[in-house]
Amino acid sequence: MTYDDREREHLRRGLAVLVEETPVAPELPTISATPPRKRSQRSPVTMFVTAAAAVLVTIGGVALLQTQGSGDAPGAAETVSATSTVTVPTTSAAVPTNSVTAPVLAAGELPYVVSRAPGWAISYVEGSGRDLVDGSGDHQYMTIQFSNGESEADLAVETGSDVETLIADRESDRLRLDDASLWGITVAVVRAGLDDHSAIWAVDHVVFEFRASLDEQSFRSVLASLDVVSDEDWVASVPETVVTDRSAAVNEYLTDVPFPPGFDATSLYAGPKVHWYHVGAEVTGAVTCAWIEHWIEGKAAQDQKAIDEAVNAMATSRDWEILLEMATEGGFSDGVWEYADAIAGDGTVVGGRVLTVEESYREALGCW
Repeated sequence: MTYDDREREHLRRGLAVLVEETPVAPELPTISATPPRKRSQRSPVTMFVTAAAAVLVTIGGVALLQTQGSGDAPGAAETVSATSTVTVPTTSAAVPTNSVTAPVLAAGELPYVVSRAPGWAISYVEGSGRDLVDGSGDHQYMTIQFSNGESEADLAVETGSDVETLIADRESDRLRLDDASLWGITVAVVRAGLDDHSAIWAVDHVVFEFRASLDEQSFRSVLASLDVVSDEDWVASVPETVVTDRSAAVNEYLTDVPFPPGFDATSLYAGPKVHWYHVGAEVTGAVTCAWIEHWIEGKAAQDQKAIDEAVNAMATSRDWEILLEMATEGGFSDGVWEYADAIAGDGTVVGGRVLTVEESYREALGCW
């Protein structure tokens, strides 16, 4: 699956199989920091997703977009205005030397990458430690956006894809340029337009694609500046909108959230350090999915107690602090509340046509 095609493919794999027509995906939201949470001042960027994967569902007029790749927002939908001021130096000094050998990557983990080019800083990070569409832990993604105050560049980092397939796809409608070298690895470079370039390479199980609307010389200079850093250096490099302590953030988000029987909140501690909305969507999505499954099991067993537990627990979701804050920035909260109403009512939602909770909740909420 190619990086650019993933959004369309996941639309097809998601509720597109359940409805006759899928609406056009909106731009995605950007949000603020955690903890403490603080509204971001960042202008919206259309997610070229997942790292480009997305599942779009329209429920009760609310578009939900579950992301898995690059771009700008967490499993939510709608574009929200928010801008994060990036202060950068104006020096034109030479790019500092970075790693000359390929980094050693731990299995199942995504590397953290910074740009050492003068003036370039991380402005936004999104991602997920799981594939939100099929529930697999084999696909992880993170998209890191860099800015120098005038231009932006995106680095998609992901597992579960094939680098040769991705390169072939890029070459099919673009001009292949001379290869570059990074970390001692050969990097394929392609040009889509005069000032539109991509670079693709892989290290072990991880595939990288760096994209920017820069002239070729500038593009290669910023590409050469990319470097894998430690968790400590990553925390020091990211904006305040990025969760740097996932376990603390998860615990905070779940403070007023009731757990279904057997729910293990610690399973949410693992994952990349990304934008707080992504973490919020993972956390609230996981709890909501677990309660819906409790409700489904209760219906199957004709267990009214279990049904009532799920309905009553999800009725409190309209008071969950994290969902209330997320609701000011995107559509994921509305999706959770739509399903809370559905299990308390006739068990259906509207997604192009009337759908049952059972046939639609996994795709709509990104259950894993």
